[in-house]
Amino acid sequence: MEKHFEWKNPKIFRVNEMPDRAYFIPFSSETSAAEKRENSPYFHLLDGDWKFLYKESISKADNFFENGFDFSNFGTIKVPSCQQSFGFGNVQYQSSPYPFIFDPPNVPAKNPVGEYVREFEIEKSDNKNYELHFEGVDSSFYVWLNGEFIGYGECPHCDSSFDITPHLKNGKNTLCAMVLKWCSGSYIEDQDKIRLSGIFRSVFILERDKKCIRDFFVKTTLDGKIFADVKSDTDFCARIYDENNRLIGETSGKNSFELTVDNPKLWSAEQPYLYTLILHSGSEFICQKVGFRKVEVKNNVFYVNNEPIKLYGANRHDTDPRSGYTVDYEHIKRDLVMMKRNNINAIRCSHYPNSHEFYELCDELGFYVLAEADMECHGGYYVDNYAAIVDNPDYADAILDRAHRMVYALKNYTSIIIWSLGNESNWGENIANEAKFIRSYDDTRLVHYESIPQENINLPEVKPLLDVYSSMYMPIEKLKSFYENPLNTKPFVLCEYSHAMGNSCGDLKDYDALFESDARFMGGFIWEWCDHAFCIKNENGEEYYGYGGDFGDKHNLYNVCMDGLINPDRVPHSSLYEAKAIFAPVKISMPDKKIPELKILNRNRFTDLSYLEFTAQTEVEGKVIQREIFSVSTKPMQSETVQLNLELTEKCLSYLTVFVKMKSETEWCEKGHEIARYQFELNGNINESKNSFTKPTVKQNLSDITICGKDFEYIFSTDEGAISSMKINGKELLTSPQKINCWRAPTDNDNTPAKVYNMKEKWNMTKEFGNIEYPEHSLKNITVTEENGKIKICGDLIFAVQGRKHIAEAKCEYIFDGEGKIEIIQNGRFNETLPYWLPRYGYVWNVDKEFDKIKYFGKGPQECYADKCSYAICGAYDYVIDNPLEQYEKPQECQSHCGTKYLTLSDAAGTGIKISGDFSFCASNYDIHEQTAAKHRYQLKKCDNLFLYIDFFMSGVGSKSVGGQVPSEDCRINPNDEINFKITVEPLYSQS
Repeated sequence: MEKHFEWKNPKIFRVNEMPDRAYFIPFSSETSAAEKRENSPYFHLLDGDWKFLYKESISKADNFFENGFDFSNFGTIKVPSCQQSFGFGNVQYQSSPYPFIFDPPNVPAKNPVGEYVREFEIEKSDNKNYELHFEGVDSSFYVWLNGEFIGYGECPHCDSSFDITPHLKNGKNTLCAMVLKWCSGSYIEDQDKIRLSGIFRSVFILERDKKCIRDFFVKTTLDGKIFADVKSDTDFCARIYDENNRLIGETSGKNSFELTVDNPKLWSAEQPYLYTLILHSGSEFICQKVGFRKVEVKNNVFYVNNEPIKLYGANRHDTDPRSGYTVDYEHIKRDLVMMKRNNINAIRCSHYPNSHEFYELCDELGFYVLAEADMECHGGYYVDNYAAIVDNPDYADAILDRAHRMVYALKNYTSIIIWSLGNESNWGENIANEAKFIRSYDDTRLVHYESIPQENINLPEVKPLLDVYSSMYMPIEKLKSFYENPLNTKPFVLCEYSHAMGNSCGDLKDYDALFESDARFMGGFIWEWCDHAFCIKNENGEEYYGYGGDFGDKHNLYNVCMDGLINPDRVPHSSLYEAKAIFAPVKISMPDKKIPELKILNRNRFTDLSYLEFTAQTEVEGKVIQREIFSVSTKPMQSETVQLNLELTEKCLSYLTVFVKMKSETEWCEKGHEIARYQFELNGNINESKNSFTKPTVKQNLSDITICGKDFEYIFSTDEGAISSMKINGKELLTSPQKINCWRAPTDNDNTPAKVYNMKEKWNMTKEFGNIEYPEHSLKNITVTEENGKIKICGDLIFAVQGRKHIAEAKCEYIFDGEGKIEIIQNGRFNETLPYWLPRYGYVWNVDKEFDKIKYFGKGPQECYADKCSYAICGAYDYVIDNPLEQYEKPQECQSHCGTKYLTLSDAAGTGIKISGDFSFCASNYDIHEQTAAKHRYQLKKCDNLFLYIDFFMSGVGSKSVGGQVPSEDCRINPNDEINFKITVEPLYSQS
């Protein structure tokens, strides 16, 4: 091994690799050319069990690649896979800084390696050449075949291919690869991800004619022309077929060709129509799917096929909680189908090229793709010169090579509309060279790069190289003023926004309103699609999602990898439902709540609404009264008014609800799949319960006021300033006195490890208000009076932390009648000198664990917050306490429901209470303070009681964990806000 030092040299990043080319697989016949590549006789897959030996340092590597080497001490490993999935090597979660000492180009001398061996047999033909392909290896690798050195490669997420024709033997062959954890190229691979290593994508041998098509680049025009530059050793024939496999064009050539399709159907994310191109030379048939589409900027607006386009996107990593970077076709398709079903129309490949299957599926299903080079130098931010790598001439060729590999391999995929030069690396000459290359090579797509200081975006050495402005997490208020600068003359895209970490994405509706307000805003990509954790086991052998610090990694970015719209096993978080609602292609409004008339807006650019079915129904307390089904053919970007044949009711809790569903089955959904839902409140008032004519019995001593009636007994404690006991049918409901609370287990936006905006620290540390995690209340000047046969307990409420300023003051009333009904009223104000907004304000009831049956009428069925409830409709729902499908791996506030009109809490026999009003609520068996402190769900222990939170208001969630937005002012409790809180509590009696 002493002579192999390429991994230390940034100027050497490929040895003996073949020239980059478009991805394709030749087949032996035209009829089979569109099949899966495994069906080609020229494709020899080497995936499966490989011999494997892990070494903690390259210094301990041996000459295992030599003929006759004894492999008896080798184990086995699956290829493709990540070594850490099988216990080899360390797992680390780090976004930035670099996971080693910053000393470019040097990486740790103790550089772990994996030694891979694959024995295979092949029948070699003398009139063929043989290419060996490694589709993904992290970080770099050496290759030997039958004891002979083949080559060296870097760039983990791109194909490395070698001509092995001279070294391949008939019959048995031995292929050896040594994979290094680090190399000098690791300085341009500092992406936000779980750090793993290994041969994580497929390995195969491709059999080629001696004279064949080497490469081709297909371009189309909207008037039906297909033309291509072709690198070929021989003449070829080109044929084009429509989706019905009807031949519609044919020609021949050697270096290029041109075909014309009459009246072509255009490709878009809405209507992803693809033609089939077949190239034939010698014994090879090559299939390429082709779409007609045009991407351009006109008048500072982004267009596809002459229509202004909005990107409703998400960033996506290749990630699986068990296999890491290794994801197969079914995994990729599952992700894309979920995206499509949730109205996502665009994907940013963060931050590297994906496998060919991803782009094929994006072509077929319909997505606008921002393809990104495997290049990031984020760690440079933490040293004196952020541009230390991208301005370093030693890395010039390596960085340019990353752009070459991406563009050459992916250039024929229709779905790719934008090339991105990489991520978070600042600006430098090496980045500029990437842009110059791409602009000279491909004039059919836009060029993107985000990591430029805002003050430099219009510099003459920068502006001509990029087609769009880009930013991450730019606040809405700043974006509103962006185009006030006359120098800003390009469309703007948020390549990352609305950071979906934990309970988040409370700002999507506000960003959407901004995007719609100005055609120059292209839209953006939510960060990100999926929590990219790695499964490990706790001391009890239970599997859980590991994040930074769980792997013995002392330097890490905590749980910032848990920042997706879905969890690692693809269970949606509520943020995905919000995105689906906000991204919906149809918007419905009801201009007048007294007239059964809807205004329907089609936000599609190419498709009318005839593919959708609309169901409108009136409801009272969740029960459907009338229903009407209708269709419209509203043209793209147009609106129309629909008169409904429904009679609107004025009964309490009445609503008009509209469901929008697919009329037909597609590749990504079944018939009847719901695209959107809208609801309009006709009368949100609650049915008032009848007044009681029975007087309650009152007993009073120094500390307690007891209110009794038939089958109920309540105790109000003057010491506690609250109800301390509720007995119904002789069963005690409460395990401790009712308390007032303003704390929630901080969301990731409240308590971000990135320290961008840490509300938890503010809530815990201010001199004047102390630690509001542990507030108290007192009720002074208590009076007990009888009015109209009811008992009224009044007092002056003070809510504060011990020894600190009052958080709130209010007049408080408890009114009891003879049927057991209690009205609880607060009228007051929050302190105008509060230095922050409050997470919540309301009551917490510690309830006996037998009372675990909860039904409610309010917004649902998913958790709902003031700034995240676009997907919710008011209805009657069962509440699942501590529903595992609505929990977050890092415990935090979850499962609250704003807009609740009433709930019932009962035991199995039906004994309990009904709470009515207009409030937010949640219920949990977990203590809120344990939730605040815990790192993982499995660490939480259920208590012997249920915590029921009835909130006057629960503040929204925002998306501020790494930037972005705090909850908007109307979606939070602000200093000096008024308190006007009224709930009614009534007993429920068992039916037995």
